[in-house]
Amino acid sequence: MQRPKKEHALVLWWSSQRALVQHAALSGLMAAFDGCWSATFAYDAGVGEFVDVTLARVPSGFDFSGPLQMLFEWVEKQGYVRPGHDGDLYGSLSADAWVGTSVELRGFTAGQTVSYTRSWFGDAANDHATRLWPFVRTGGDGSMAALWLDGDRRTRVVHLGSGSGSLLTCVLAENGLDFLRLLAIGYREICWGEEFAAPPRPWGDSGKIVNGPYRDWLCGTFGVTVPETASEIVREPAEAGGPATGDAFCRWVEDHLDPPPVR
Repeated sequence: MQRPKKEHALVLWWSSQRALVQHAALSGLMAAFDGCWSATFAYDAGVGEFVDVTLARVPSGFDFSGPLQMLFEWVEKQGYVRPGHDGDLYGSLSADAWVGTSVELRGFTAGQTVSYTRSWFGDAANDHATRLWPFVRTGGDGSMAALWLDGDRRTRVVHLGSGSGSLLTCVLAENGLDFLRLLAIGYREICWGEEFAAPPRPWGDSGKIVNGPYRDWLCGTFGVTVPETASEIVREPAEAGGPATGDAFCRWVEDHLDPPPVR
């Protein structure tokens, strides 16, 4: 059988991402509406509900203990949790989700995880869903960060670009604490790998890097420093369908795409 040309293979590959692109567009639209309604809807659930719901969704075998769980606990204690139009709870790093690094913390349910992985891997989604658990929206385009069980069953934090914007598909952090440090740097979004080699642009006229309260908590709690650039944490910001990469997660994704992209 003749191997498809690169251009044709990439078209087929992106066709397999169609559901993911639709999800991304919907996520971006809902984020915009949620921002408009943030003053109307108040989070009045019992203290600890956000963390309890999240912990109940963590799949067996995934390590969500320590820094990652403490991040969700801190977000809830600060009051940075809001209900979405779907009735679920969403966390951010500040009282105003549009100030500082924009992320949306929400662990996927088992059904949502299968649906999400199906948009990537098609009929093999059920098998791959046991290796992935999305828990952070990283960009308005619908990009996501997830926990991934690598070949040694070790939990890493990885990124899956939406395909409609970001193509970043790589290991974001080797552990939860480094992921928290990545969030503290001050990028508007953490889904654009081409920005990682330089410090984030200053916000507004003040020239300051934001995320102040979150940075204070992170450094005070864990005794760590905040890197100047994301490249100090993200070793290889690879893109699916891009040049050959040594990134373990990107290779795993491409090995299981149908058809795999041809370089």
